Amino acid sequence: MKRLGSHLRRLATKRAWVALVLAALSLCSRALLLPWIPVPKPAIQDEFSYLLAADTYASGRLTNPSHPLWVHFETVHLLVQPTYQSKYPPVQGLLLALGQVVFHDPWFGVWLSMGAMTAAIYWALAGWLPPVWAMAGGLVALLRVGFLNYWSESYWGGAAAAAAGALAIGAVPRLRRKPQARAAIVLGAGIALLANTRPYEGAVLAAICLGAVLMKVRMARLAAPLALILIPAAAWMIYYNYRVTGHPLRLPYMEHERQYAASSAFIWSSPGPEPHYNHESLRASYIGWDSHVRALAQQHPIRTRAANLLSLDLFFLGIPLTLCVAAFAIAGVRRPDRMRLADTMLLLFIAGLLLEVMLVPHYAAPATALVFVVAARALRWLWHTSRPLAGAVLALIVLSAIVAPWLPSRRWLFDKRDFIAQRDRILNALGEAPGKHLVLVEYGKGHDVNHEWVYNGADIDASRIVWAREMGAERDKELLDYYPGRRVWRLLDRGSAGLDLQCLNCRTEALN
Repeated sequence: MKRLGSHLRRLATKRAWVALVLAALSLCSRALLLPWIPVPKPAIQDEFSYLLAADTYASGRLTNPSHPLWVHFETVHLLVQPTYQSKYPPVQGLLLALGQVVFHDPWFGVWLSMGAMTAAIYWALAGWLPPVWAMAGGLVALLRVGFLNYWSESYWGGAAAAAAGALAIGAVPRLRRKPQARAAIVLGAGIALLANTRPYEGAVLAAICLGAVLMKVRMARLAAPLALILIPAAAWMIYYNYRVTGHPLRLPYMEHERQYAASSAFIWSSPGPEPHYNHESLRASYIGWDSHVRALAQQHPIRTRAANLLSLDLFFLGIPLTLCVAAFAIAGVRRPDRMRLADTMLLLFIAGLLLEVMLVPHYAAPATALVFVVAARALRWLWHTSRPLAGAVLALIVLSAIVAPWLPSRRWLFDKRDFIAQRDRILNALGEAPGKHLVLVEYGKGHDVNHEWVYNGADIDASRIVWAREMGAERDKELLDYYPGRRVWRLLDRGSAGLDLQCLNCRTEALN
């Protein structure tokens, strides 16, 4: 046992090797599961939005021209005016584009981001903790968030923001100990990536990290290396905004909210004037769904905040680690200044999160490394206090990681299996029919607003299947005239009553 401990301590000092091993474990473990848990299929509106961004970037463009008949292609979380593009920041789309170009499947960009995140979290922990406990914390982070969860099984991200936040978080203790240009450049890179993954939560974390550093270091010592990264990053964002929205200081997300949102994402705002919606289904998504979430948050603020925090806790830590952290807090152990700073930073970040109406784990992704700094510190205390208890906690963490692949609640934030099965059925029917297709989508009473069909690739006109909103015979005629020679289908989604797919210009039986 002593010899094993000696080997582990020596290994822990080889930080580059530890980071590579943890990243490889994350990537290889998921790759080995592909025969049983194949590449995930998109279903949530956010996922299709990110996939549009990926297809756009993979095509060599930052955005796409607005379609002449754009009103038929309006859908959730996309811009169709002044250009056709995702509303979301670009980093996740760029990762998906990497997967699309290199591996011919966007999901492999997600896969790569999980490995990068695992290595970045370990790097951050190595700045806060002794080598052995940084390695142990990195392994725990791998098992909890770096292996298999909805971040890896969807297209809407989490890992990229967590990796970006880890760079900023890991730079803090290094700069406080010894201000160096290299650590300041890493801090700047983390801030730049945060601005292009989760701008609000990234800004909160960036302010906290900069504040923590400036308590010890004069800004003059950081200005040059930070400027080296942040000035080009700001120039890129200005140019990207200009290309997508036509305004250099208006983010695509802001433009989307201006066009479609009736209320802000923050708890202090009250609903404004209702925007004009060209489609009742969009009104149901933006007004009905958002109003329901906001009403719950305002009517039951304590209960909803507590439920949100519990969901975050269960995702990041789980019950065994939560109890370990709670026991450490209750014990009132004297902590060094560095660890008190980590606690303060995490609490400040949580306070910033609580200003949002809705909280899901990928919103909190930028602070992932801080969560595991706190968890690893508590686990270290438990190890020195009671090794059997610490061993039991670690065993439960390993057990939960083994069970996780088979738990839908772990793999999906929202269970999307039913909608994926419906989409597969329709896509298979269309795939078996020859030629190109135009699908006019209509929603009946009882339709679930989260089951959205109208999403297309970056080049709508070149797509074999074009999805469009049905707008009545007169308005639909312009689509039929624009797409001569396509088979025209009518898809009626009646929610729990089922789907109807009918070909309007060919002889075929309706699919019920």
